Amino acid sequence: MSEIPLRKISYYDEFECQCSRCIDNCCHGWVIPLDEDILDRIKKEKGAYGIWLRSTVHGKNQKIFSPLSIRCPHLTRDGYCGIQKRKGEGYIADVCREYPRIRFNFGPAAEYFLDLSCVHAASLFLNHVDDEDVFVRGRAEVLPDTYGNNEEYEHFELLEQHRMHMVAEIRRAARVSAEELNDSMRAYAGREWRVQNELLIKGGSRLWECDEAEDIGCDLFPLPIKHINEMMSTCFYEEWLKYSSPFLYKLCRMYYKNFDRLDYAQGDEELKRLFDTYIATDKTIVKVMGDYMVSVLLRRYMMSFEDYSPYHHFKDAYLMLNLFCLFYVLWYDKNGKPKKKDVARIIAAAEKRFFHNDNALKDVHAAVKAEKQNGKNNP
Repeated sequence: MSEIPLRKISYYDEFECQCSRCIDNCCHGWVIPLDEDILDRIKKEKGAYGIWLRSTVHGKNQKIFSPLSIRCPHLTRDGYCGIQKRKGEGYIADVCREYPRIRFNFGPAAEYFLDLSCVHAASLFLNHVDDEDVFVRGRAEVLPDTYGNNEEYEHFELLEQHRMHMVAEIRRAARVSAEELNDSMRAYAGREWRVQNELLIKGGSRLWECDEAEDIGCDLFPLPIKHINEMMSTCFYEEWLKYSSPFLYKLCRMYYKNFDRLDYAQGDEELKRLFDTYIATDKTIVKVMGDYMVSVLLRRYMMSFEDYSPYHHFKDAYLMLNLFCLFYVLWYDKNGKPKKKDVARIIAAAEKRFFHNDNALKDVHAAVKAEKQNGKNNP
């Protein structure tokens, strides 16, 4: 029995794959990486089925399914994994077997989450936004390998304290008003950049030196339309989404239909109209927005233990929050108040594209920074 304390998000044990009942199957919309064990099994599989399996492996060094991110070739018409149906769960890739479970073993503690790019996991999140305790505690007999090689446990404790302070404060602010949430986020942007800068100097790392404190004093919720437009103009959106992620494509097309012909001043007016109509005046929606940002911080902030990047992951959270907010108000304006299942689909579709596409994540960060720097030079 491990002596390392285990913290699990409160709804972790409630997850059960919906299989054919899922409204947005996870076997499409991204590249599916294959671990060495399944590749070895595929190479050894005999007969016609072995030939078929090997014909579906693609990519550099032949290590992926679904190279175009459309759908896994082994997804059956009834919504199940064809490999699992024929060969059993032990035969499928690790990522398929584990998803959407996220397990971190930091050394001084382990934490388990659900990835909200899964629509059912997003639904469970929405069902538990009022949980007083975000974690349940326990112990695990078998833990994953340690995340990274950092053994500075004082550093871990510092980051943990920062995260839980942010979680408490953002939850509090979101229950007051949109303005209070924005003010809270602005305050943390400056603090997290200063902490990150100190950690980078201490660790002798230049990894995140491109992150600048351009957010200090700026509104972060909602962002100005020029920053939203820069994010949407990256590879976060592309015509190929029509096939790989039809629901996200539909959301993106709503954005362009509303904003494509507007200049920045007109766009800000339209965004303010949407925000004031559907977000600022409804505290229940602001609360969900705050709870969602908390969810992202819980899942991503402690990665800073290895890469010294608390500000960078804080930025992940507020950029993703703004995309979620944008799609929420666009849906509300066109279809009426989103039902819980609609909100879950919005979260899952945006997270899949934002957090599981390295190019999109990198492009969004760079685009917003470039736009802000241009704004400084052109008041």
